[in-house]
Amino acid sequence: MHRELNGTLFLAANNTSTVESVSALLRGAVSRVIIPDISADMVRAFDDSEAKVIVFAFNEVEQAVELNERLRQQSQRLHSRPCRLLVLCDKFEVERAFDLCCKGVFDNYIVFWPMAYDPHRLKMSILQEFRELDKLERTRNRVKKLADLHKAVTALEAIMARQLEGGHALTDTVKSVLALKYEQTAQAGPLRDTDRDHREGAGIEALYQRLENLGRMASSFEALSRKNCQSSKAALSDIKTFRGTILVVEDDAFHRNLMVALLSAGGYQVLVAPSAEEALLLLQETTPDLVLMDINMPGMSGLDAIRIMRQNDWSRHVPVIVISGNNEKDVIVESVQLGASTFIVKPFSRQVLLNKVQAVLHSTRPAAPREVPWNMM
Repeated sequence: MHRELNGTLFLAANNTSTVESVSALLRGAVSRVIIPDISADMVRAFDDSEAKVIVFAFNEVEQAVELNERLRQQSQRLHSRPCRLLVLCDKFEVERAFDLCCKGVFDNYIVFWPMAYDPHRLKMSILQEFRELDKLERTRNRVKKLADLHKAVTALEAIMARQLEGGHALTDTVKSVLALKYEQTAQAGPLRDTDRDHREGAGIEALYQRLENLGRMASSFEALSRKNCQSSKAALSDIKTFRGTILVVEDDAFHRNLMVALLSAGGYQVLVAPSAEEALLLLQETTPDLVLMDINMPGMSGLDAIRIMRQNDWSRHVPVIVISGNNEKDVIVESVQLGASTFIVKPFSRQVLLNKVQAVLHSTRPAAPREVPWNMM
């Protein structure tokens, strides 16, 4: 008895017999299978579903490619959460299916026609995709915890600095009191026997002893504070080992390569996407510390991509720097309203790029709409 997969699958097909065959194989294997009518609007049907895996079961692979393109361009949900795309093909189109998967159009392919001896291959592939999605979700949670850890590290460093400063201040105060004590002792000289009857009331000897003890405690506290700060800084340095990961979204190869070169030389890890669609797919797999987004690109615009990012839990708080040759007021205002952190106009210098990147990465405040113009130079 095989355990049923707890997940929702969307089956896109244009042939009734194919729908029946795939449905029969998946019966009892997946908790929920969404099968829209063949004549239905597939994009709308998918957006209305909660599916995490799409199976493209068309007579020809190119028909699956066409639906894939429409989903990427029109779907409001495909980019809103991680999703896996499987395409079924026959033995004559296996090379084409393999090539499409290598290019990232689909995540996996299955030779479904003719029916192979292994009836579990489709179910096994779907199981693997659901497992990958679960693993991705766990990874995202770890990334979020790591981001929280970095914030805690910054706060801890400030606390340690205050602790060390307080240790110095305490030691200095005690030393000044001890100096006053020694001064008073030197001036007064040793107590005479006739003064012994007054010591209990005045508590001079007891006060001197307390001051001596306090001096030793202050010295120990300062040494301990310094030791703790040194060991803590060593431990924190293991946590803060990288400057940040930046996703560059730019269709122009020259500017894309230029930004990659400048950022890499600056010590950043750089990811690239030549289109907004590919950037959104990449954001399903990883969460960068910053996105550099071009506006005017073929297909989906950079502004539309930012709008989708702000609708998703895992990318909502990722800061975005808009980079464009268009510095018109309307473009700037719309970028601001979408929560972009700042704006860089092409062509830009190395110093402008690195300064803006560093400023945004070091800012702990989330991006928020503004009504004042930016410095775009």
